[in-house]
Amino acid sequence: MGEILDNVATFMIFGGAITLIVMGLVVAKPNLHGVNFVEGNCTITHATTLPNFDNLPTCNCGKSCSGEYPCPTVWVNFTSNTTGASFDNGTLHKDYHALVEECLLTPPDCSSKFTVNSEEIFLLLHDPHITAS
Repeated sequence: MGEILDNVATFMIFGGAITLIVMGLVVAKPNLHGVNFVEGNCTITHATTLPNFDNLPTCNCGKSCSGEYPCPTVWVNFTSNTTGASFDNGTLHKDYHALVEECLLTPPDCSSKFTVNSEEIFLLLHDPHITAS
């Protein structure tokens, strides 16, 4: 009976170690890049909104309804709140994961019409209190 308990304990320790390694690779490692982001102030210098019509992002506008919209690149000058360091002409991202997302801005009220969604994006770009969705 003691040998069975030793085998179970060994299995649990080995399984726990494997679980920790997998969790570290799946959860922790992808999020380590985000620790380098710092809070600061951005001044929008310009935005490019030329859509790639071959690969437009989509939004959901209801049951069996989707719409497409242009994906702007927002260029900013950035000043860190903590260090005072500044960077000119960088692209705006809300966090590390947004570096690989489809788009910084999405239309707040998705429409099946591209022109309506384009107008929503245009209004967001000209809002003085722009927030990334």
